[in-house]
Amino acid sequence: MKFLRMVCSVIMLLVVLSGCSEASSEKSGVLTVKPFELFEGDAKRYQPFLGSMSGAVKLNYKGTKSNVRVSMEVWENGALKEPEQSSLSSALQQSQNGDRVMDGELVVSVKQQTDEITPKKTKYNVTVALNDQGGTSSTEYEVTADIAVSSSMPIVLGNNELVIDEAEEAAVWGMQASENGMQTVSFTQEMLKDVKWAIVFKISLSD
Repeated sequence: MKFLRMVCSVIMLLVVLSGCSEASSEKSGVLTVKPFELFEGDAKRYQPFLGSMSGAVKLNYKGTKSNVRVSMEVWENGALKEPEQSSLSSALQQSQNGDRVMDGELVVSVKQQTDEITPKKTKYNVTVALNDQGGTSSTEYEVTADIAVSSSMPIVLGNNELVIDEAEEAAVWGMQASENGMQTVSFTQEMLKDVKWAIVFKISLSD
């Protein structure tokens, strides 16, 4: 009986410690970004509407910042063409304990348009959407590449989860294009200098 009580005490202690460990693992003041497959299962039927150059990441945050913001950069011939082309922001919801929280998604769709008037340039329709428990914010705009694009491919994070400090900005999805072939690149400036043309989407938090 004494042995049984000892075993029960050890189990209860482990449960308490486990609970404390899980609670402490919920970090505050960071934005967690995790890539996911946009067209899995039944969602595959939506791919023709969003286009093959589409992607998404899950966003999770708890802290003091009031807004989440998505901005876009254009890279051409290995250089940043303009610091920022367009942006989208959304207010974060407030939890019962006063924290600002987000449990949502960033979805991007890039569709190439036919342009017979200027065949040496390529136009894209870009749609960006932020979805969370408070609703959906979206914007659409047009981007022009000064090349006749023959091939394109996404720039992605891979399968790894990205943890961003709430004071920082980070690239989370992009697309590169070329008149010829291309190689897989990441979001580092060293690798973006090797691209012919690319658009990169960055996410940040603000007060």
